[in-house]
Amino acid sequence: MEIFGLTYVPFEVQVHGSIPDLIYRLNLVHQWSLKMVVVAQEEYRDEIIEAAQTYPFAAKLVLITPKEIEKAKKKTTKNF
Repeated sequence: MEIFGLTYVPFEVQVHGSIPDLIYRLNLVHQWSLKMVVVAQEEYRDEIIEAAQTYPFAAKLVLITPKEIEKAKKKTTKNF
């Protein structure tokens, strides 16, 4: 979704706190968001997917791990 020429893609980093709190925060902004990125350890992936499945933003979720971020960082900085 675009508002005033801006596209919103919120990032949430799940380190501390509960999954229900994460879902609550995502639910607050989903109607303005194109995609919703959650960075979390692999061990929380299934729990996050399950918790979000009944919400209208479930299809917008993009789950990535810190390892995936580090791998992408290495690939993009390798050419510089």
